[in-house]
Amino acid sequence: MKAVVKPAYMQDRIELGKVLPLDSPFRMTLSVSQICNFRCFYCTHSLDKEEVAQTGFSFKLMTYDEFLVLANQMKEFAKRLKLVVFSGMGEPLLNKDLPEMIRYLKRNDIAERVEMYSNASLLTDEIVHKLVDAGLDSFKVSLQGLSSETYRKTSNVNIDFEKLVKRIKYFYDNRGKCKIYIKIIDVALYEGEDVIFYNAFGNICDEIFIEHLSDCQPLTNDCNGKVDKRYTMYNEPAKETKVCPMLFYSMYTDVDGDIYPCVTLGLPKHFAVGNMKKLTLKEIWNSEKIKQLRLTHLKGEKNSIPVCKECGNMICMYHPEDDLDNYSEEIIKRLK
Repeated sequence: MKAVVKPAYMQDRIELGKVLPLDSPFRMTLSVSQICNFRCFYCTHSLDKEEVAQTGFSFKLMTYDEFLVLANQMKEFAKRLKLVVFSGMGEPLLNKDLPEMIRYLKRNDIAERVEMYSNASLLTDEIVHKLVDAGLDSFKVSLQGLSSETYRKTSNVNIDFEKLVKRIKYFYDNRGKCKIYIKIIDVALYEGEDVIFYNAFGNICDEIFIEHLSDCQPLTNDCNGKVDKRYTMYNEPAKETKVCPMLFYSMYTDVDGDIYPCVTLGLPKHFAVGNMKKLTLKEIWNSEKIKQLRLTHLKGEKNSIPVCKECGNMICMYHPEDDLDNYSEEIIKRLK
């Protein structure tokens, strides 16, 4: 097998508590599509649309002009972002402007790395070359099974699985400098299929991994008891901390330009800390609103915030290097 078995996160991590507060976020996640052609049982898109819409969720695409506003605001940060991720609550490839969005970020050197997550079902030869030519650094494929039948059960979608594999292989063969990462969730595999997964995809990607089903979206929660919260999504020991580190290094924008203080997907509109049409990203990053949110966590009062109390994302994405609990008092002094 050519691929390296490793999780998707950056493993060479700094000790976050030693460098806070940051004048610029490390990571920005862009949801340029909040429409998906899959209905995976562990995702918000599997739920009733009217129920989801009540949270303020918009089923639409981000326009290129809206993206340009965001991208140009990213330039205003004191430091270049480490990572921009096209992900969020939808399939990015449904947005036809995606290659040009990637090209703009790369040409303007806005981030060290530009990545995207995709179910890969919409790949064509043309799209592959557009993404590679645009300068995409990493294409991360999320598989939902190892057969057309499993896809129907997991994602309520009919696909030609063999054709999907051929599309991914074409990307790998023409990837240039772009890295291909392939992952599958453990509950989408039957007993013994882990070996089949590695054999089928281990030679058509650079990195490969089996992720653990996690509680990372508020509306789906623990997926009707299927989530084992003892482990992170990377199958490592999980830990609930009093401080969510994501508030201190990441931001997320939905298709409406609402900005959220972490990478958790499907958050209610009222949890947004600003909108890029009214304030710049830099202003939001340094705002009193987000500062008070961070201080509430640092004081050990996370559970006074209903959204944070119910969120499982910081458990499923726990990293020891990000643990801020022992730095709380010191960081409070720095913030003041």
